[in-house]
Amino acid sequence: MSQLLRARTRVADRVYAVYKVHGNYGRIFSEWSAIEKEMGDGLQSAGHHMDAYAASIDDILEEEEHYADQLKEYLSYAEALR
Repeated sequence: MSQLLRARTRVADRVYAVYKVHGNYGRIFSEWSAIEKEMGDGLQSAGHHMDAYAASIDDILEEEEHYADQLKEYLSYAEALR
C-alpha cells in the first residue's frame, strides 16, 4: 500500500505539471491574440480553454487527495495491527 501511495504521488506531480503547462500555453495564446489581427478571436478562445483546463486540476487533485488520505489511514491501521 505504501508503494501505491508513492506511485500516486509521482503520478499526481506529473499530471499537475502537465496541467500547469497548459496554463502557460493559455497565457501565450492570449498574448498572441493581442498581436494577431486575423486569428485574434480564435487564439483568445484557445487561450481561455487552456486556462480553464489548467484550473480544473485543482478540483481533481483535491478529490484524489481525499482518497489518498483514506488509504493512508488504512495503511496506518494495518501497521498498528501488525
